Amino acid sequence: MHPALKNILLITLLVVLPVAILVPEYVNGPVSFIAQLALGWTFYLGRVLPLVDINWGAVGTALFAGAAFVLLAHRFARRIHREITTTPSTWPLRWTVSAGAAVLVMFTAGLAATGVTQHTAGLATMDGPVFLPDHGPFSRYYHAQRVRCMSQLRQIGQALIQHASRHDGRFPVRLETVIDTEEVGGQVFVCPAADDEHVTYAAPSAEVAQRLREGHATYVYLTPNLKYPTPIPVPVVTEPLANHATTGLNILYSDGSVQWHTAADAERILGSPKEVTP
Repeated sequence: MHPALKNILLITLLVVLPVAILVPEYVNGPVSFIAQLALGWTFYLGRVLPLVDINWGAVGTALFAGAAFVLLAHRFARRIHREITTTPSTWPLRWTVSAGAAVLVMFTAGLAATGVTQHTAGLATMDGPVFLPDHGPFSRYYHAQRVRCMSQLRQIGQALIQHASRHDGRFPVRLETVIDTEEVGGQVFVCPAADDEHVTYAAPSAEVAQRLREGHATYVYLTPNLKYPTPIPVPVVTEPLANHATTGLNILYSDGSVQWHTAADAERILGSPKEVTP
């Protein structure tokens, strides 16, 4: 390939790929997918690394255990090497380190291959489209809100289970109880997709708890004082269909799991989702 053509191609990639990530509404489909695949990890690290809390004690323990393993393996390798060789040579430390690094790389590669296989199978069997539109109820924006809503409901489920473990296996009578006892922050009780003027996503926990007492809720508590655990998972917390543009709703079950259901499935599980109002 001519050097000038290579330069043009390189400049095009350096311009198009960042634009496809930073301004996705102008670039759709496969180009956006390639851009996310090539450079999306850098933006992911930028979002995640500031949230990482490093346990230096665990890091020190891992380093100590790794060094001890290498030293013991080196002593063992030197002994085996002396017994099976006839020439007066020693087993170099770098060979042991290289072997340990190879084992670590193979272990990491195995984990990566497992993750790739799981996500590929998930993409192949998912109900929705791989490339989400930029606008409308099925856009990437609404999909992100739905995923964050599911995460919040899982946190609520864990708070309810923790409450039950300290109160004779009973869920609280009122949902805001787990806010008052500081088992979970109030922000997780506000669906990010809800449009409620009475309670906002950035409201303090005390304000959210007060709004819940007044009847303003973006989630609906279905099973006050439920005995935990239940023989089978039952719906515990859900939300109005309006939260996600009537395309469906999330349901928290008594075992702590959260599932997204279409409007038709929600009607089958809950009765009429229209009756599930804030």
